[in-house]
Amino acid sequence: MANAPFRMEFERRFRIRDGKPASYDVVHVYQPGESQRSKTPLMVSEVLKVREDGDPDNPAWLAARVRKDAVLPAYEAWKKGEELPTDGTPLGAWPGITPDQAAGLKAAGLRSIEEVANANDALMSKIPLPNVRGLKELAANYLAGSDRAKVASALADKDREIAEMREQLEELRQLTIASMQAAESDIEADGSEAPRRRGRPPKIHDEAAA
Repeated sequence: MANAPFRMEFERRFRIRDGKPASYDVVHVYQPGESQRSKTPLMVSEVLKVREDGDPDNPAWLAARVRKDAVLPAYEAWKKGEELPTDGTPLGAWPGITPDQAAGLKAAGLRSIEEVANANDALMSKIPLPNVRGLKELAANYLAGSDRAKVASALADKDREIAEMREQLEELRQLTIASMQAAESDIEADGSEAPRRRGRPPKIHDEAAA
């Protein structure tokens, strides 16, 4: 899923239509750490109504298209009862925190390790957890370690590729040497091409034995 420029929460609402209750879905759009009052409710049906062939020079259409592309996969997951997709590394994959700490961070709108590492001090100070600023440092250290592991893995892959290329070059060199040696065996001492013999070689009779 592409990086979403905002967070989302979905809600199913009901209204009376033609004397009968009818449901419709709403998506609340907000930035991590924003208060409940800052969330913007939008009807999902309106968000997904954006045309695919709009004018790329129209900023309004581009913004609507970005919003649709972010909302659609999250909405489909929500309808299936799945956890909303998140960008970065989920807090559940971080062995450095307890379930209570993860719950406190999620309550503040932080759902990935990257968001914890990049959160500002004002937001972190509002989270009712002991040594909450230490969690920010732990998140940064964890990500730095993950990056080093990724670099080491990439270097190992590159070393394997280089070793395989060297083996292939050595095989090619050996084939070239063998081909040159075979060509030299067909040349006489004076440089002329040796006559090729046809048919089977003559049998050598042992006169003494005869």
